[in-house]
Amino acid sequence: MGLNLADFFLVAAAILSAVSLAAGRVTLQLRWQFLLLPALVLMLMARDAIVFDRLPFQQLTAALYTTGESVGETAGGSAAFLGRILLCWTIIGVATSAFRDRKDALVRLAGFWSVGIGISAVWTVVQYAAGLPDLPFLYHVDSAVRSVGLSNHPNSLAETVCVAIPLFCHYAFGREKKVQLRMLAFIGLTAGVWSLFLSGSRAGLAMGLIAFVGSGVVRLRLSGRGIWGIPLGLLATAVGILVLPQVWATTRFSAGSAQLSNTARAQALQEGFEIFVSHPILGAGLSSWLGEMVPLILLAGGGLLLFAVFYAGIGSVFVRGLRGSRDELTAQLSWSACIVLMFGILNNGIVERYLYWPFILAFFLTLNRANNSSTSEAQQ
Repeated sequence: MGLNLADFFLVAAAILSAVSLAAGRVTLQLRWQFLLLPALVLMLMARDAIVFDRLPFQQLTAALYTTGESVGETAGGSAAFLGRILLCWTIIGVATSAFRDRKDALVRLAGFWSVGIGISAVWTVVQYAAGLPDLPFLYHVDSAVRSVGLSNHPNSLAETVCVAIPLFCHYAFGREKKVQLRMLAFIGLTAGVWSLFLSGSRAGLAMGLIAFVGSGVVRLRLSGRGIWGIPLGLLATAVGILVLPQVWATTRFSAGSAQLSNTARAQALQEGFEIFVSHPILGAGLSSWLGEMVPLILLAGGGLLLFAVFYAGIGSVFVRGLRGSRDELTAQLSWSACIVLMFGILNNGIVERYLYWPFILAFFLTLNRANNSSTSEAQQ
């Protein structure tokens, strides 16, 4: 199945949540947004076994992965898909509900999430600068020219950084008064930008720029200085025209450097679409990991039903989080969630364990604010 560092901590969080619940120390909420998707995946697993003769733990050849110095074929199946859905969505959503009435805890969770990504970015830079070997316990794609950080793929490293950029900008340039926190956020942002180049991810480089500009827009809008957006936008455009061509030439965007990747992506998109056309309602099985973009992967594997349930769940959480966007942290988290959705059009990251924290934290911060407002009105 291939476990990341985050998986061990998430499993520990699930165990601690269960123990705390049994001891009566916390109460958890079982919301449909976090339960419906794994329930559907379970039903599709049964369908795969009966109709397509694919057992949940069936070994299926995929890309070359490595753990330390041991390289081999990774295996994927419907059981692995379910496990990753539980880790990246359900466990986080249910466990975080324990803090729904504690804004301070939710704010700290956002900070810890940013710190984790910052550590991965700093490790990426240090490993590259010092020529250090890969960590012996890290499950990742074996790449001689692209960095993976503490993730399992160069594109995953890039996506982690892009999703965290709004939070780095919030802590570095927002209303935070602690100098130490500003400095840490600035270090994380600087290491993150460097990591984007080391990852060699074209989607990461494009979305990183969008994430940075968008976080600035959010900051200006909420600070009442939106009028500065026009001159700053013109300045950014001028700098981009002067600088980007030279930067562009050093990346995988340059002509001919990513032709093989483009060909493989085009083939995966075509095959994913053909699978969806052949099985439009329920898909061709959860192990049909083709399509290269998140929506098409869902359509190929689980058809329109999986597509609808997936986006209904995260869409409901996302829209509720947007209602609290008057608060800057919640607004930046919502912008991070937008980056996740946009990145899914360019890449196939769907069950990465860092992806859906912005959705969930913005969701519960908004609920907390609404509950506090209702309590205040009732007391008056």
